[in-house]
Amino acid sequence: MMAATLVGIWLWQTGTVKHLWNIPIKWLVAALFVTFILTRSTGAYALLAGGIAILFVGKNLRTAALAFLLIAGIVVYLYINAVSGTYVADQIVESLSKVLPEDRVGSLEFRFNNEELLSAKAREQVIFGWGGYGRALIFGPDGSQLTIPDSLWINIFGQNGTVGLVSLFVTMLLPTLSLFWMRYPARLWTNKRVASATVIALMTALYMVDCLINAMINPIYILAAGGIAGLVLRRERVNKTVQPSVEPRSLPSQRYAVQPR
Repeated sequence: MMAATLVGIWLWQTGTVKHLWNIPIKWLVAALFVTFILTRSTGAYALLAGGIAILFVGKNLRTAALAFLLIAGIVVYLYINAVSGTYVADQIVESLSKVLPEDRVGSLEFRFNNEELLSAKAREQVIFGWGGYGRALIFGPDGSQLTIPDSLWINIFGQNGTVGLVSLFVTMLLPTLSLFWMRYPARLWTNKRVASATVIALMTALYMVDCLINAMINPIYILAAGGIAGLVLRRERVNKTVQPSVEPRSLPSQRYAVQPR
């Protein structure tokens, strides 16, 4: 719902889509936004606010700096928690407890505590991970499971190690980074031919932010990342009309001289 709402808002604001089924797009976006609010998802609210901020800063200031900071923040978070072993969960929980309800902060703290234990075990097999069959989890002496992995990153890090973690996030984030850096800078984001690619690329990056907390795999985002990668790698077609040079066939000239009598 967050992704659909973000796409709708941007296509409406850029004028890319004006009517759908003869209904003005602004009314459809308003209905979609109200439905999204009724889902009552604090994390989705934060992602939508961040996505709108990135798009409109790019529109008004013509800079993709916020998008690059978002991607850099993901990389730094993974490095601190997965590679360095310096866990920052306590600082995050303390900051969020000032603005979020207690039950939401408690749920987040539970996830962070489990990830701290799981990442410590994952670093014992840091390159390729523990593999499948629950070997990356922690069990008690009686065989009971002591840890619950919630986020996608800790699942991948535990099972496939640093190789799997880097492969996943590079695959999903590099197309967005390349699109904004090489192909379509922020000054082109409002162009009707570019707006849809821009918001889909940002949507993919926001999905990877969600993967730092949740593990809800959706193939539509993988498809979107592949489409963005193809758009980055596509070469501009230059239409050139080449006139082939064909030499006229030389026919032997025969002259018939009529001699007067």
